[in-house]
Amino acid sequence: MGPMGIVGGLGVRLQRLIFGETSGSNPVERSGPPAPDVDPAALGSSPVARQARAAAAERTVHSGGGKALGLRSPQMLAVRHGVPRELLRAQKEGHLTRIPEGVRLAPKFNERARQAAEYKASVREQGEMWKVGYGDYELDVLAAPPERRRDPFQLLGMERRLARQLEGMLERGRQGPDGAPRPVVAVDFGGMYGLTFLRLAAHFADRIDRGELVLAVSNLGFRLDDALASVGKGLNELSKSEAEVIEAQRHRVQYLHADAEELLDAQVTLPNGEPLTLGGNVDVLHEDMAICHGHRNDVDLAFLGDALSDKGVCFLGSTSTHFGRGDEALRKEAHQRGMENLAARATRVPVGREKYAVFARDTREADVAPL
Repeated sequence: MGPMGIVGGLGVRLQRLIFGETSGSNPVERSGPPAPDVDPAALGSSPVARQARAAAAERTVHSGGGKALGLRSPQMLAVRHGVPRELLRAQKEGHLTRIPEGVRLAPKFNERARQAAEYKASVREQGEMWKVGYGDYELDVLAAPPERRRDPFQLLGMERRLARQLEGMLERGRQGPDGAPRPVVAVDFGGMYGLTFLRLAAHFADRIDRGELVLAVSNLGFRLDDALASVGKGLNELSKSEAEVIEAQRHRVQYLHADAEELLDAQVTLPNGEPLTLGGNVDVLHEDMAICHGHRNDVDLAFLGDALSDKGVCFLGSTSTHFGRGDEALRKEAHQRGMENLAARATRVPVGREKYAVFARDTREADVAPL
């Protein structure tokens, strides 16, 4: 073997000492334009996330000749393990802060994510008021016709369904990761005024006051005092009896500003004063006429699935999209992808004449029997 062969052999052995054995391919990513950064923490705790974090922790190694040899970037590892580039691009441009695992996307995700971010920013700047945004759910999951309400606190339709669902969970009890008892947590996603959850608060007043149940309503930018200010003024007008429901029970319902992604990091306050992060801890998640206006439901419905606890049940009223800004065909395709992504996180429960789609982490927990 000549001098060049000896040097080459030493070089190969040195590379193997530094980078480990390879399977016939060079493990080193050489020069070229840097890949966009991705926050490895946003990838969660999946194998993709662990490898991305490991790659992020590696240092650039210099050979004896002085040429920098950079290891694989977290983004390149993420793409290699199935994370769509569109998600990474949206994160890079600030339209997404976390990467949902195993999602199927509709086309033009980054464009749709930008539209969603612009809409959310405008709502939070200008306020959020909808003429039909009362959070008043009279139509049951089995599409039974609505009844007439005899008094402002009477439970009807879906309200009775939710009450029975909560009663069952309260009887069975819930436990935190440490095995200690924790309250049952219910969230009305995009519930605006939250009249149904306020009626449920009156129904479960003793349970809430004893710290056994937490009720929360999320919105993008809605403020309850804005609704009360509209009484007697025509547009978005609350009746006096509805205003009485709000005033009587608002201290038992927590109002949050969060979209589907932000809901995972949003917190409610437990009876002992400690915060509880909602991601993975929502036992009953209700939605109706909220996400149907969305632009990026392919990921947002996945995020709602990620919010559910191990026994969590989701009642999804928006089984299709409604009119909104942007490409209607794309929004519909994104919603269908989102329904598939949600079904990959929780089993869909058949409920006959469906007004709602029902998803459950544990199908034995879902109460869909006739009222």
